[in-house]
Formats: sequence, structure tokens, C-alpha cells
Amino acid sequence: MASLPKLIPRRALVRLALGLSLLSGSARGEEAGQVAGSLPMARYRAAHAAMQRGNWAEARTLLLALWERSKSYDVAASLAQVEHAQGNDVLAARYLTFALSHLAPKERPETLARYRAALSELEAQIGRIEVNVNQPAAEIRLDGAPVGMSPLPHPIFVDPGPHTIEAQASGVSASKQVELSKGELLTVELSLAKPAPAPPPETIATPGPAVPSDDRSPEAHRSLLPVYAAGGLAVVGAAVAVGFGLAADSDETKANALKARLGESGCADSTASRSTCDAAERAVQAQRRDALWSNIGIGVASASLAAGLGYLLFWPAPNRSQTTARLRPGGELTETGIALSLAGEF
Repeated sequence: MASLPKLIPRRALVRLALGLSLLSGSARGEEAGQVAGSLPMARYRAAHAAMQRGNWAEARTLLLALWERSKSYDVAASLAQVEHAQGNDVLAARYLTFALSHLAPKERPETLARYRAALSELEAQIGRIEVNVNQPAAEIRLDGAPVGMSPLPHPIFVDPGPHTIEAQASGVSASKQVELSKGELLTVELSLAKPAPAPPPETIATPGPAVPSDDRSPEAHRSLLPVYAAGGLAVVGAAVAVGFGLAADSDETKANALKARLGESGCADSTASRSTCDAAERAVQAQRRDALWSNIGIGVASASLAAGLGYLLFWPAPNRSQTTARLRPGGELTETGIALSLAGEF
């Protein structure tokens, strides 16, 4: 920062450039530097009266109260002159930039030229940082204080010396240390890395009912559908055999009773009635038919059991080395027939 004596002539030039439009505008009333109608005109004139007396603190208090109520270009230009007079050129440049951006169309070209000349004088005493961020709507901070969102419409005014520029968006930040000299315009490029896409949510399997452990691999299990089919046929065959066997026994008993009534000669000598002979004949035929179906049922049951047993014992499993058949076939000869059994683990 240059010494105070060197700044006096340049400050005087800035005050002159601003004062020609601001102080003279106050003397003319509302002809130039109009204040928005919602702001008290008396307070605005009082602030300019304090500026003419050199009472910058009083003028600043009055103008800040107006600025809080309505941010207008003429109040901003007045605040720029007050801050410059008090040695705050960074704030003065910010207020004057606002005034230039919001200048009323009815203002004379000379006023615009004076504002621009004053801003050029201020920029020669401070530093400017132009910040470029690779993402829009990123928060930009200067030395930890927020200054706006990217992209910024104007450079950031700073005092000469070291500063930290930071940008942050979506939890990602980037910063850079810079140092500026008086009157320098520095461009800072900040690159924010795009956040990595969130991993897909993990699928958590819902535990099912407990299954007894089996030391055999899944490939060692064979399908039990053929066993179920063979068992079903065996049950049907056994039911047929039992049902028709009982019917055959009943038919045989009936036929024997009719034969006893016919005597030894039977129907040969025509002494017996024709109806009795026909009944005896039908009983014999029914006994033979039911006996046949009973034998068929026994055959079906026996074949089904044999097929199921053969499948379990001899049909190759997918992994024969890990499959162990734990079956114990058995059989028993009884007065009524042969009883087959199959015991073990499947």
C-alpha cells in the first residue's frame, strides 16, 4: 500500500469526479441523482450536507439507513464517495459498480462518464479478481466470506496482498491462494470435480425358513419326482388289487353257494331252474373278472415299487462320488402274498 501523501492527489481526483455529479445534483434537488420516491428526500439532503461539511461518519450513517430501505444507484454512488473519503477503496469500488449497473436512463451522459472515471481511479488503487468456475451456481468465498454464486457478474475488488479464493458446490470444493499488487487484475480458474455417482443400493436377502444342513453338494441331489410318480402308481395298483380281490372273494362265495343249491348234477339234467343256473354262471364270470383286475393291480403296484427302487439304487446321480444311497429294501412272504418294504434316507 502506498503512503498517504501519494494517495491524496488521486483521492482528490476521485472525490472531484463523484462530487461534480453528486453534490451539485443535491443542490439542484431532484433534477440529477434522484432518490427513489420511497426514501425520505430530507435524509438524503442531510447526508449530502454532512458530506459538504466533511462529516463523513454522519453522512455514512444516514446513507446506510437509506440503503437498507431501498438500494438505489444514487445512494450507492454517495456511499462510494463516503467510503473513499474514509480510505475504504474496496467498498467504494463495489458501491460505484452497483451505481453504474443501475444508473437511471434519464441521467446525463456526463454523469455516466464521471462515474466511470472515478471507478478507474479506484481500480488503480486496489486489486481485482475475476473468478471462473467450471460449474454454475457454485458458492464463491473470499477469505472465508461469501461474495456470490458463479458466474459472478463483476470481478471481486480486494485490497492488495494475499487472499484465498474458494468455490464450493454439491459437497465438492476447490480453492486457490493468490497475491495481488495495486491495480492488478487477476483471473482465477477453479475446477470442481463432479461427485462420483452413488453406488446402487445393496440388495439384502430376506432370511427364509431354516433348512437342515446337508454335507452333499447341490449337484449331488437327484430329482425325487420319479419316486413320487412310482409311489403314486403303487398306491393306485394296491387299491385296485385290494378292491377287486375282495369283490372276487365275494363272487366266489356266491358261486359256491349256488353250486350247492344245484347239487352234483348241476344244470346238466335240467332239474334246476334256469334262473339259478344263470345266476351261478354270472357269479363264476364275475369272480374271474374281479380276480383278473386284482392281479393287474398287484402287477402295477409291484412294477411301480420296483421302478422307484431301481431309480433310487441304480440311476446315476449328477455327482456320483458325493452321493450316498441310504436305502434298505426288504420283503416278507405272507399267507396272502408278498409284502415289499423300503427304508432309509432320501
